[in-house]
Amino acid sequence: MRHWRVPHGFSDLEAFAASNIAVDVGSLCTPSGTHPALLRRMLALPMRLVFCEKPLSIGPDAGRAIAADYTHARRPLAVNYTRRWNRTFVGLRDDIAAARWGQLLSATGMYSKGVLNNGSHMIDLMRFLVGELEPVAVAGRRVDWSADDPTVDAVLRTAAGAAVHLAAGDARRWCSSAPSCRSRTRVRGSVSVPRRPTPPASASSVRRKKPKPPGASSSRMR
Repeated sequence: MRHWRVPHGFSDLEAFAASNIAVDVGSLCTPSGTHPALLRRMLALPMRLVFCEKPLSIGPDAGRAIAADYTHARRPLAVNYTRRWNRTFVGLRDDIAAARWGQLLSATGMYSKGVLNNGSHMIDLMRFLVGELEPVAVAGRRVDWSADDPTVDAVLRTAAGAAVHLAAGDARRWCSSAPSCRSRTRVRGSVSVPRRPTPPASASSVRRKKPKPPGASSSRMR
């Protein structure tokens, strides 16, 4: 606190409540299972806005109840799905809505590290880009990060009937920073692009020096 020149600090919400200090934004960055109880407690504290790390809750019923409580209290509540505020994605959403490239036929998004804590980013991004989604089927699952949060392959559907595919990656095999991967993969945002192999040397790409005649000198006479 001294380093960042923060004038007040508290060990928990109750210590903050006892201080009678009001703040503009309360940010909740605790394990997902603790969100419902802490969000309800924060609703009674002097905070103009609450910013919550995703997901809002472990189950949908608790999430809906929290949203209803904040709506009733007229307290703004934002979840950390920050791609909704990214100008690039806003522009892409507008282009899709305007059918700039034609009618949407299908969409695919890849993710890893669990459908709840990490995949919810992709699900929310797809909802932002193409509208509300209806689940259709789950094809498979793997545990690549946490046993209580599997990564699943799934198919969803837009209101217009376009299929949205959630492709499950595997965080244990993700190739982004390991030295053995750097020669094979470039990571651009959320898309992994394989490098093109270097073409072999050929007569058209390599100039061969002509052999020098016997006794020739490489120096120039002035």
